[in-house]
Amino acid sequence: MVQGAMKGLVEIEAAMLNIVNAEKKLSEQGVEISVQGLQQLIKELKVLNPMLSEFQATELISTLATKVAPAFGFGTKEIERMAKVVTVLAVRNQALGKSFEEVEQGFITGILSGKVTQGINQLGAKLTDQIVKEEAINLGLVKNAKAYDDLNAKAQERINVLTITSILEKETAEEQKNIPAFLQSAS
Repeated sequence: MVQGAMKGLVEIEAAMLNIVNAEKKLSEQGVEISVQGLQQLIKELKVLNPMLSEFQATELISTLATKVAPAFGFGTKEIERMAKVVTVLAVRNQALGKSFEEVEQGFITGILSGKVTQGINQLGAKLTDQIVKEEAINLGLVKNAKAYDDLNAKAQERINVLTITSILEKETAEEQKNIPAFLQSAS
């Protein structure tokens, strides 16, 4: 039991070191982000899903901050939005037998691979490239379909990630409110 606790502390320490390094790296790129803000987000995720371990929450924030945020020039707000979406999707997919880590990996791989809708659809969302394009226009991220089509690949990937995060936020908003009741009934 003591060895398990020590291992857990070492894992959390490593994840927190990653958060500190991510903050430094993103700050150097001009992205406003703070370690305290990321630590507060970890607490919020644990409130959102009380079954989420400290390590899982820290690792999710660390991964989003070190891999996703720099790739798309995202800051704390986008990290927070994506982390909450992953947390709710994990609860949703728990009933399907998927672990938190599998959901986290599916989301991040989908985003980083450029095959966003394919990776996200494996988590129970029903997205197509056309839905993403239309929602990007509705959100005002692009003026029209032609403007979307004219984006370079990097800009289009960034718009896609922001749009998919927005779609998933809307889709999981009701679930987010009902997580405590769901977890209580599931237990």
